Amino acid sequence: MRCSSRAWPPSAASPAAAAPESKDPNKVMKNTLNTTPRALALALGLALAAGSALADSTASATLGNVHITLTDLDPNDGISPSLSINFGSQPYLNGAVGSYGTGLIKDGYALLGKNASSTLTDSVQAPFASSSATMIGANTVAGIGSMTVAGSATSGSVGFGEFGALAANYTSSQFVLSPNTAITITVDATLDVQTTLGYDPLTGNLEHASGHVLMFFDGTAADGSSLYTDAGQDLYVDAAMDGNGKITGAKQNWSGTLDISFANASSQAIVGNFYSELNVGGLSMANPALGSNPAAAVPEPSSYALLLGGLGVVGGIARRRNARKG
Repeated sequence: MRCSSRAWPPSAASPAAAAPESKDPNKVMKNTLNTTPRALALALGLALAAGSALADSTASATLGNVHITLTDLDPNDGISPSLSINFGSQPYLNGAVGSYGTGLIKDGYALLGKNASSTLTDSVQAPFASSSATMIGANTVAGIGSMTVAGSATSGSVGFGEFGALAANYTSSQFVLSPNTAITITVDATLDVQTTLGYDPLTGNLEHASGHVLMFFDGTAADGSSLYTDAGQDLYVDAAMDGNGKITGAKQNWSGTLDISFANASSQAIVGNFYSELNVGGLSMANPALGSNPAAAVPEPSSYALLLGGLGVVGGIARRRNARKG
């Protein structure tokens, strides 16, 4: 049982497989299985016949109000603070849903903007899950105007679902920072995660929801030493316990301002990189009719791996945090 909130710690890069690039920012690349209208109608009909969902897991996250500030660390050196962008980054979206009922239904999207200022939005829905993401890019070193991601998963006596959604810089942007200058990027962000039944091994209920925001700078100082700084927030909930000792769902939310700085305290210009990401994920699997044998509703490992490997986002994602171009 876990219900936690913590600032995101510095960590080594953990690259994810790159999604195929789209020449058209409005083109949606989808990976689907058993998503014919007849299959969807059948699954939806079964869900409605079973009544309202017994449980649900939801998560949403936003990032916006982006401000970029340059600070002169030595007003007496006669050098005005400046920053030039070597290359920017395009907006990137990735999302997926999995629905497990009479059969496995999965669907997803992956979009890459044509340029830094592209606006991307997409969503996908299955009988037991939904996912959506929107990102407005900007011709700045941050590459962000705003980001929004959300998803939900439901479960009942005939099936269950899971979801993931990501908005991010496709790669780090790279810039040159003038001597004795610091750059600060400030954003407002929110995270909201919730489950209804939580996790209970006795009944077989299994739910979780997560939200994550991260931005970081890295680079090399004039003396050759490595520079790294990050800011972020990470929420995860599965279950809680009420005053009577009963296991229930859990809810957490966070909203605040994140700021991150990258300083060049030398008399030479240096190169730096900036990256940001926002993602959510969740699962709802509740089937009291199965009693103490919830494994009966779980798909074969090969089917589950197909969703995770083919779409690569369910449960939360860390994009390529130290990606470089050329």
